Amino acid sequence: MTVMLHKATTESRLGIKLVDGPTPSPIIKSLAPGCIAHDAKMITPEMALVAVDGEPCVGHEHATRL
Repeated sequence: MTVMLHKATTESRLGIKLVDGPTPSPIIKSLAPGCIAHDAKMITPEMALVAVDGEPCVGHEHATRL
């Protein structure tokens, strides 16, 4: 499944908390209520974050920088 989220402004928060998992892609640990990812209702904890803007995510720290 591909999910696309858009930030209205640079100050907008996606609200995704990530942790390293058993694969190179980080795992979504939780979603902050009221933030973009939570309100979209298409992402749930335990899903893997595979890419951001087409760039593969390799670990929690790398994905956070994207």
